[in-house]
This record gives sequence, C-alpha cells and structure tokens, in this order.
Amino acid sequence: MTGVPRGITRRPCVIVDRGDYLEIATRHGPVLIDHQDRHIVEGRSVSVARTGEGVPYAHIWREGRWRKLHREILSAPDGMLVDHRDHNGLNDRRHNLRLATHSQNAANNRKAPPAHGYRGVCWRKSDRVWRAVITVNRRSIQVGEFKDIVKAARAYDKAALKYHGEFARLNFPDSPPAVSDTAPPLTGGDTAAGSDPAIPGSAASFPMSAA
Repeated sequence: MTGVPRGITRRPCVIVDRGDYLEIATRHGPVLIDHQDRHIVEGRSVSVARTGEGVPYAHIWREGRWRKLHREILSAPDGMLVDHRDHNGLNDRRHNLRLATHSQNAANNRKAPPAHGYRGVCWRKSDRVWRAVITVNRRSIQVGEFKDIVKAARAYDKAALKYHGEFARLNFPDSPPAVSDTAPPLTGGDTAAGSDPAIPGSAASFPMSAA
C-alpha cells in the first residue's frame, strides 16, 4: 500500500476514550472512531498514509496487509467508495462516513473553485456569457448560459442537487434551491443548455429557470 512504510514495527494501537468517541494517536494526527468499532482496531496496528492529493487515511494491519479503516468500518463492497463528509480522512466516526459511487465521491471533493469564486461556472469569451456546466459520470453537461455570474452559479447549484443529491457541493450552501426547483432529468444527448431571457437563442432542451 502506497504511503505506509514497509518494515515498521506493528505495535498495537493505543486507544483513548474521549467520552463520545475514541481516539487513536498517530504521527499524522488523531484518528477518530465510535465506541462500537473498538473491536475493529483493538490489538491491531494503525498507521496513516496519504493519497496522491495529500489526503491522509487511517489503515489497520489485518490478515497480512494494510486495509483502509473506513472501508472496514462500513464493510464497503467492491466497486463502492467511502466518502468522508467533512473531508477529514482521519475522522472515521460513522456519522461522517457514507458509501458513494465514484461520481458521488468526486462531487464532494475539496478542489478549490476558480478565481471568481463559483463552482461549475466559466466565462465564454466569444459570446461574453457565463456558462454553467456540471460533470456527471465523467460527462460534461451544459446547464445554461447567463449574463450574470450569480445566476449561473445558482443554476449550477440546482443541477448539482439534482445529480449529486447529498454529495453536492454548492456555491450557496446557506440558501440552497428548493427540491421542487431542481433541474429535471436530462432527456437526451451529452449536453443541453439552460435558459436565460437575457441571452437570445439560449432556449433549452434542459430547461432551468435563472435564479
């Protein structure tokens, strides 16, 4: 397993009771788990490895190899990932973990938004409009084109809730669109345009009101 040194002394981890949860000290920071999962780590070695993106994850030594602790806790099936809601790879408490597809996990990534501050929005210089685009299962879907960047950002939020649900990272998390206000399913093709009354010719096969 990449990131965990080979040949390290596999001493049993030290578990500290913090009241509501258990804590395991590592050189990369504390690993947090629930009391009900104590049996998974007790008597075993716990180490931390970082991904290529630098995210640390806890691993336990079991049956001759290192295994990701969050997958052990949720008994994650092959083909499914485990997403950390708060993006802290060492917080392996159950309320922070959820099974996810590759697309859902990607939707909840920590990638910083562009310089203008809005996810899923880019400037189309040729038409002088802001374009809202969302990626679903590695496909780019055009949500719409808008004269106003905030309208484009809110349109992206609607599509994000439609396609990614609870995994969506929104531009306006404090004022998300109503569920009934989210985008309808895509009816055909890989791309479709939204509608902004301010942009002639932007009528859409993927209708979405400009918030």
